[in-house]
Amino acid sequence: MSAASSPNSPQGFPRASIACGTAGDVRYRRAATTTQKGWLQHGTAGMLIAQSRTRIITLTIGRKVRILGLDCFVPVPGAEYAHFDSDTSLYEYDIAFWDPAATYRHYDAASWREHYSGFASFRESESAQFVFTLTRRRTEFEEFVKMGRVLVILTAAPQIMGYDTGKRTQSGTGKAVTTHRHIEFKALQDALPFKFRAVQAKGSRIDSPREDFGALLRKYPDRWWYRAILDSPVGLPLAVVAGTDKVVGSINKGPGGGIILQLPDLPIIDDGYNEDEDEDDDESDIVDDPDPLYVDLIEWIRQLRGGGESTLPKWAEDLQFGEDIARGTQLFTLEQELQQLMAKIAELRAERARDDRWKHLITSSGTQLEERVGEAFALFGFDLSPPVAGRRDLHLTWQGRTAVVEVKGIKKSAAEANAAQLEKWVSSELSETGKIPKGILVVNGWREIPITQRTEILFPHQMLQYSVAREHCLLSGFQILTMVRAVIRGDVQPEDVAGSIMSCIGVMPGWESITDVFPDGPLEVVHDSEPENQAH
Repeated sequence: MSAASSPNSPQGFPRASIACGTAGDVRYRRAATTTQKGWLQHGTAGMLIAQSRTRIITLTIGRKVRILGLDCFVPVPGAEYAHFDSDTSLYEYDIAFWDPAATYRHYDAASWREHYSGFASFRESESAQFVFTLTRRRTEFEEFVKMGRVLVILTAAPQIMGYDTGKRTQSGTGKAVTTHRHIEFKALQDALPFKFRAVQAKGSRIDSPREDFGALLRKYPDRWWYRAILDSPVGLPLAVVAGTDKVVGSINKGPGGGIILQLPDLPIIDDGYNEDEDEDDDESDIVDDPDPLYVDLIEWIRQLRGGGESTLPKWAEDLQFGEDIARGTQLFTLEQELQQLMAKIAELRAERARDDRWKHLITSSGTQLEERVGEAFALFGFDLSPPVAGRRDLHLTWQGRTAVVEVKGIKKSAAEANAAQLEKWVSSELSETGKIPKGILVVNGWREIPITQRTEILFPHQMLQYSVAREHCLLSGFQILTMVRAVIRGDVQPEDVAGSIMSCIGVMPGWESITDVFPDGPLEVVHDSEPENQAH
């Protein structure tokens, strides 16, 4: 349900992307999916209704299956449509389709999009939301399958998007100084709860090692295409390039009875509809029947889920047994309780995610570490000045005193060069303000070694004399984490922590007990039995 550049299209969607699969090709545009101004909206009671007075699509089949298409139109009764980046939840549906290639086209068509290295990229203002969306959808996809639902992915080669990390560096001097944005890349398929490799390839000769799916291929031989070959499919092969073992579709039954299907492309055929025809058609004009391929595909999926019982006609579904009224009341009550429970689960997960951010103090380097250290000092009651590129990592004030902070995340111990860099920022502050600031060096050393196994000295003796002579405070990332947890628990007052830092000369004493932070120590994985056929 999207657009090739009409200004009236919602969210700047290209008009070509109106269906699952190869929607970008006008050959596959389907009648009544849209008109010049009549963008399809979600309807009710199994109906899709055009926004303008053009056409109404009414679709009815037997037993209701709740279906969602993420960035793809699923032409069966009651199927709903949403963008990948919308807040529409998967949990209300039985089957969810997602076309990553259509999501890429949606992002690429947006007015804010940029390009780096040939890939569509987000501006800084949209980048954080993009990363959040990938994480949120990955959680949803994983839980959706665990709930026994069916996730259908229309297989495509990795859809790479660039995003702004927020990091800035500068080069040059004077008027020739240049500020550089740091862009990183993620595949949209990173949202999937499994890893696989896909290589771009296109063709239409497809076969299946399964008789049931092979019957669908044979029944609609001109409707199936593949856009990628799976180098490392998840689960069992479902579709292959005819006459080869090159996999273009797979099936995997996950925990909880859920199913992950990676299918070849499913374009919707063109039945001669003209987008530019008169928009004043009779509102009651019934345009299309359900797409038979999709109806058969949904029924096949139901059979996979064990839903092979014969469907009931609508009039039979509306009949109620005597127990149905009491059962309905009980279901309503339980669903309300479930919503409250899910809300509490989401709240606890959010709390855990917020706490997990502090673990970067003992694992990370660069901007991520600097940000967590800055948040820690803010928690202790320090005021932070805005960062200045090419200057000290942090500039703090506390009770009228200033401090400059050098933050390092390294794979080994600290060195005198780190202290010398800190002293450079101290000298710079002195020359600018005439006041000597407190120098604070925070080092997350041996960061690639588990915290329980870090036994080497972090601040070697040869650098201590240099730092003590300049009244530097030397802190480890773990000490900062210990302080943070103590403040959060209420075991110590923030001003006491801040005061101890500002008065410390040399290595900060204490704050090194792992059990104060992780009372139960690291989690240990216990195997009830050795895995079979283990590769060595």
